[in-house]
Amino acid sequence: MEKLAFLELPGPWLFSLTLPFPLTKPVRLLAELRPLVAREGIYVGRLEGHGALFTHEDLERRGFALYPLAQGLPTLWTEGQEPEILGLVRAWWIHG
Repeated sequence: MEKLAFLELPGPWLFSLTLPFPLTKPVRLLAELRPLVAREGIYVGRLEGHGALFTHEDLERRGFALYPLAQGLPTLWTEGQEPEILGLVRAWWIHG
């Protein structure tokens, strides 16, 4: 059985600069929570215990930065480690 979840942005997430939606407006994501890999996919993942959003393009580069969407979160560089993939974003809606 598939597990689907709605995620709200902004929130306690790290993000890569290659996401195809703006982070200056509220965004709702529908994610399938299982470790799927898809070309041109957008992933929900985790790095050093922090939730993260990144793309397949990021993973192919092998080293990329993840920036905080909320205060108190660090900026992380992934070189030498790959984020854990927790799910695949299936759709998103931009509010406002």
